[in-house]
Amino acid sequence: MRLFPLMGLVAVSGCTGNSLCGSWTDEVAVVLGDFDNIAEPFLRADVRHSTFEGLISTAAWDDSFDPDRLDSKVEDLFVGTDGAGQLSGFRTVFVGSGTRGLGLREYNGLGADDVFLRDDQVADNLRRYLGRGGILFATDWSYDLVEAVAPEAIDFWGDDAVLDAAQRGMDVDITAAVVDEELAAALGRSELQIVVDYTDSVVIDGVSAETVVHMTGRVQVRPDATADPVWVDDVPLLVSFEPEDGGRIVLSTFHVDEQSAATMDVLIEYFVGSFDGTERCVGIE
Repeated sequence: MRLFPLMGLVAVSGCTGNSLCGSWTDEVAVVLGDFDNIAEPFLRADVRHSTFEGLISTAAWDDSFDPDRLDSKVEDLFVGTDGAGQLSGFRTVFVGSGTRGLGLREYNGLGADDVFLRDDQVADNLRRYLGRGGILFATDWSYDLVEAVAPEAIDFWGDDAVLDAAQRGMDVDITAAVVDEELAAALGRSELQIVVDYTDSVVIDGVSAETVVHMTGRVQVRPDATADPVWVDDVPLLVSFEPEDGGRIVLSTFHVDEQSAATMDVLIEYFVGSFDGTERCVGIE
């Protein structure tokens, strides 16, 4: 397996042989969703980042959170007033589950919440961003955005053409197999407990030959709205791939904020670089 811990949060400072060296910068965008406080690892480690409010209605991870305190909104990041948005200002964009505009759940009862998926400009902006070497890291319900940008990379449960059709996972914790040997070495284990805190989590059915699977697990799935749950083995839980035009997309079917701090620190460092700001060199085969 190729080694590719991602350098999306690092400023490249030089190459030696087959290695890439760098350290953290502040060029990180974090979109807060209802169900995953994806900013939590950055807040804990005091890593500089720009936060964009994308809540559908209420932050389930903190019901006292006031979205009005954030002037920057997810629409500013994706499209802005000029149609181009602010994506070009960031090396890496993290989009948390339950981000406004990415699903059928209504935003404050005002209408269907799929505005970013219906806006072709959003997908075009993201493809251009990725083509310049950007990285998109999405969790759970944000999978619809990944599907819109690169539909051939991942086969989701159900009909991929139907919004939210893959949200069939039950809230049963998962014993994950870390099938990426380099990631297992970084974690110091080949098996990991994944906390699943909500029903209707996204379920991946399969991936393309170009998509790398980092973790798999036995997942309880509800085949449709009325069927009893069934167990499905070897379901991909964490995957990544390089879109045709460039860049990289990482998709986690589980929420960042519910996993242990130690686990998430290793995972994020593996994909995007060191938390401590020191220079870090990554071997590339």
